[in-house]
Amino acid sequence: MTVLKKWMDRTPDEHVILQSASQQNLPVKGTELIKQIKLSCGSGQFAIMRSGDTIFWYHIDSPELVHVTIFSLDSAPQMAINMQEFCRALSIAEYKYWYVETRDQTILQAVKLSKIPTKIEQTPGKLGAPMYRVIAAALPTKTP
Repeated sequence: MTVLKKWMDRTPDEHVILQSASQQNLPVKGTELIKQIKLSCGSGQFAIMRSGDTIFWYHIDSPELVHVTIFSLDSAPQMAINMQEFCRALSIAEYKYWYVETRDQTILQAVKLSKIPTKIEQTPGKLGAPMYRVIAAALPTKTP
């Protein structure tokens, strides 16, 4: 019963992060990851945005560039829509580019489906598994 109680006490964002993180190869897991995200978002160097069941946790590298970690329970087509929304938000905040480093094929598929201008580079990963760096442009906002 206590495990269920702990699970029920989590926020919807925490559910997405914990479930998604369990499928990723991150150095920090579980409640330690949640603590790290909460602490970082108060620093002014990190921010977080949610669209659907996709969470974009990002580090502000420079006034024009952010480094994103994506946690998602969405399908690739839905995540593509969420990425477009994330790009519009970045554009409003006057960022020009964002990048993510991932092995997650769903994220790579979503990037392609989103039709966001990107450059995808393959880099050597640990244990021979390829890692991908996706560099993407923030979309200009639509004017009415």
